[in-house]
Amino acid sequence: MKISIVVPVYQVVQWIEKCVDSLLSQTYTDYEVILVDDCSTDGSESVCDRYGSDSRVTVVHRSENGGLSAARNTGIDLARGEFITFVDSDDFIAPDTLAAIAEAAADDVDIVEYPINIGYGSPGATVYRNSYGIGNALDCWTESRGYFHCYSANKAFRRTLWNDIRFPEGKCYEDVFTVPRLIARARRICFAPTGMYYYCRRDGSISTTYTVGNLTDFVTAEVALWDMLKTRTTFDKCRTDELFITICNWQAMLLRLGGNYLLPRHKVSPLKMLCSDCSAKIKVKTLLYALFGKSYCRLLAKTLK
Repeated sequence: MKISIVVPVYQVVQWIEKCVDSLLSQTYTDYEVILVDDCSTDGSESVCDRYGSDSRVTVVHRSENGGLSAARNTGIDLARGEFITFVDSDDFIAPDTLAAIAEAAADDVDIVEYPINIGYGSPGATVYRNSYGIGNALDCWTESRGYFHCYSANKAFRRTLWNDIRFPEGKCYEDVFTVPRLIARARRICFAPTGMYYYCRRDGSISTTYTVGNLTDFVTAEVALWDMLKTRTTFDKCRTDELFITICNWQAMLLRLGGNYLLPRHKVSPLKMLCSDCSAKIKVKTLLYALFGKSYCRLLAKTLK
C-alpha cells in the first residue's frame, strides 16, 4: 500500500532537512514524498531540489505563493498513494510512523490517526493519543472528543476522501474547516498506537500569534464544527455546551483584539453540566454564561492579557 506524504515548504531552510530526513528514514518503504515549494526565497527551494534526486521524492515549485492550503492542495493533486498524510516542513515524524499507518489501514478504514507530540521541545509539550471504538467514523470521533484536536498532521486519509474536498485557500486554521468534513465522509477511523508526529511550536507561527483575521477564521470554523456535531445523537447536550463554552474563550480573545461577535444564540444547561464529567473550569464558565449570556464573552475579554 503506497502512502503519499505531502510537505508544504515555505521559508524553513533551518528545519526542512530534519523533516525530510525523518521521512526518508522510515522503516516502511512503499511511500512517496511530495515537496511543494510555495515560492521560498531563503534557500528552502534549493534544499528541495537536492532531495529531488531521490527517487522517492517529487519536488514541485509553485509559480506563486498561495499559502499552506494551496501548497497542500497542490500535493493532493499529485498524490498517487492509497493514503495521504501531511507533514509540515518544520516538523518531523518517528521512523516507525508509516509502518504503523500501513498496519492499521484495513479495507474498511478510511482514516488512521497516530500519536502527536504537541509543542515538542517546549516546556509545555504534551503527547495526545486517542482511542476509537468500532463503528461510524464521525460517531467514534465525537464520542472520544476528537473534535478538540482537529489536526490533519497526525492522520492519514484514504485518497478517495479528497475527491471533491480541498483545504480552503486564503483561510487560517484550515484543518478545522477540513478535517471534520473528511471524518463525516469516512467509513471508519482507527488509531495506530505506535508512530509519532512531532509538532514543533515556533515563535511567530499562526498557532502562537493571534490576529483579528486568523481568530475570525478559527471561531468561524469552530462554530461550523459545533453546528455539525450538535445534530449527532452521540453529541449530547453536555457535549454541545462544553464545546460551545470552549469556543467562547476564543470569541473573547477575538473581541479583545477588536473583532466581531460571531457566536450564535445558545442556551446552556448548567444543572446538567454540573452533573457531567466536564472539567471544573468548564462547569464554572457554563454557570457564568448562563448568568450573563452574550455579555459573558465581553466580560471575559476584559480579563485576558
